[in-house]
Amino acid sequence: MIGPRFGLGLVVLTALGVTGCSAPAGSATLASPSASAAPQKSLDLAARDACGVLPSAAFSTLGVAPDPVERLMGPTATRCEWRTIDGHARLALVLNYGVGLEDIELVAGGAVEELTPMTVAGLPATRVDHVDSPTCRIGVGVAPTQLFSAEASELSADAPPLCPLAEALAEEVVSALRG
Repeated sequence: MIGPRFGLGLVVLTALGVTGCSAPAGSATLASPSASAAPQKSLDLAARDACGVLPSAAFSTLGVAPDPVERLMGPTATRCEWRTIDGHARLALVLNYGVGLEDIELVAGGAVEELTPMTVAGLPATRVDHVDSPTCRIGVGVAPTQLFSAEASELSADAPPLCPLAEALAEEVVSALRG
């Protein structure tokens, strides 16, 4: 069941917003990712559950407990959330279908400060920085109308750097999708 916590729905929530990795205040730039940055080989997300994507070895690599603390499934997205073993951070994976990486700014929601094009394991990606948010989200385009977001959020002042953690999650997801 999807609750009101998701505002306009999982697609908006999952779209991605990276925070905790923001540029200094007052330096807002909106550099849109290239529309030609479509992945060469599509990886299908439609039949997957976000909680079932990662292999067991990935949990120890990421330092997270393997049992999800939250699982949500909707018609256009699934979301799974885990806590780090030390309890200082939360990782979330959202699989979106029906929206591509070029729509990341639209679905990111919130006050977007900066969109930073990047690659994750050879796939086009975008880090979305939001104004004043203790979260880092990275969206990865896996097909023209499918993307996933890897998210790391601070749960305490002792949380590790968030964007490297979100990027590590994204890399583990791509590896798992490629099999």
